[in-house]
Amino acid sequence: MAPRHRPAPPPRQLIPPPRGRGRLSWLWLWYLIIHLNGHLLPFFGLWGNRLTLPADRRGHLPDIWGAARITWVTADGSRTFTSRHSKPKAALRLARVCWRLARLALRYPALKAEWQAAYPALASEAFWAERFASTPANGPAKDPAPPDGPPR
Repeated sequence: MAPRHRPAPPPRQLIPPPRGRGRLSWLWLWYLIIHLNGHLLPFFGLWGNRLTLPADRRGHLPDIWGAARITWVTADGSRTFTSRHSKPKAALRLARVCWRLARLALRYPALKAEWQAAYPALASEAFWAERFASTPANGPAKDPAPPDGPPR
């Protein structure tokens, strides 16, 4: 009796798009840095560079500056992932960063005072002896509470 299922076709090799314009001049690079890699420039998604890079180059900033679209290709070329320039997402992330920096700046004096008050207890030998004390009879030491209560 013949099998009812057909074998899967072999995976096709994806053909990546062309590589892009290459490295940027130092002047153009500084221009992009000042304008947050094109996020402050109008219609950058339409005229920004389009790159195809191997996946192991992710996070290498000199390769991705000035790119409005990047296609990452796996080493064997069988899979790709494309990331695109998005002003709304960048604005949301920038707003979150600014909000958190403002909160840190406003709370810094209290945080500094709290840290300075707790430091002598955290730096004492008794704290660390209790922290790392263990015997075979009672097992590992319990995690002691911070000197001034739970973290905020």
